[in-house]
Amino acid sequence: MIFSYFLKKFYAIFFAFFFGLLFIFASTNLFLRLPNIATIYTIPVIFWTMIPLTSLFALPIATCIAIQSVIGDLIIHDNQITFFYFSQNARKALYKAVLFFSLSITVFYIPLVFKWAPQSYRNGKKILITLAQDQLNQLPPLKLHTPFPGVSLYFNGKKSTYFDTIFLAFTKHNKHYFFSAQRGVFDKQVFLLQNGSVCSQNKNKFYHALFDNAQIDLNKLVFKHDINDDKNLETHDKHDIKEIQETRTKFLTWSTLVAHKDKNIRFFIELHKRFSQVVWQFLLPFLALLFLFIFKRKRNNMIQSVLFASGAFLATYMLFALATFLSFMPILALILFYGPPILVTGLFCFYMRKAL
Repeated sequence: MIFSYFLKKFYAIFFAFFFGLLFIFASTNLFLRLPNIATIYTIPVIFWTMIPLTSLFALPIATCIAIQSVIGDLIIHDNQITFFYFSQNARKALYKAVLFFSLSITVFYIPLVFKWAPQSYRNGKKILITLAQDQLNQLPPLKLHTPFPGVSLYFNGKKSTYFDTIFLAFTKHNKHYFFSAQRGVFDKQVFLLQNGSVCSQNKNKFYHALFDNAQIDLNKLVFKHDINDDKNLETHDKHDIKEIQETRTKFLTWSTLVAHKDKNIRFFIELHKRFSQVVWQFLLPFLALLFLFIFKRKRNNMIQSVLFASGAFLATYMLFALATFLSFMPILALILFYGPPILVTGLFCFYMRKAL
């Protein structure tokens, strides 16, 4: 009975905060994309596409708040929690409820980390590429435009299917490119320039070339990388070192990371980073419970719950960022990924054994 009581409370608070945070994070993400949205009809498409990605942030926070809020309220009202400190069975029921709750959320979190969120991120970028193309089509002629950061575009006129007399400048990999062409045509996600020339500058070196046709990938023009990296890696057996090094690992799913983890350290670190995310998702409810037992509450339970959940989530992501930055020292990176979770597990087990 105590076990089911705690579970019902946990899930009720969890779903309330999860959907609330999901709406806030998704709306914030959408607000940041508004400059690239040409029509109002694309707003719900972007919103729903990015739901798995924003769930990656909302889920851990909502999990912590659920544990902290439910147990914190009982601690504040001493008459409701008195039996808990004197009943070994009540404590065991609580631990089992937290364990079941944590496992159920983690089972959902695993495919979210390794598949759904990366796919959401990539699909969202693809939608933004389409919106970027629509934005370029709506630009007026005879003006120098900066449609995207680091990209400048000028054209004399525009017909229904092509741009006339184009100047295009952008920077990629610390190299500056200057294109001029008689005509430019969009072909899906490629900007095709015809009959022109290109100048490139790399430090103090300059290059010049003439071309009949030049293809510029909008993926790399807008985001400075290829959003189809995952698909490209899956459809080729052999890849040169440069291609693998330029791949954005955040787009990659489980199968691709596992297949290429031995070819580049970035793939190896990204794989263990996601393993660590799953481990932390499982441990955060126990960390929240441990924090409550050590630091008893007297008031403002909900405010403290939100602050603790946000702080714990931020701390884990700072660890991920630090470990990723230290990827040139793999052993140290792995220690940062798995050392703190082991420490938290040891502290909780020590306290639970002492309490029981």
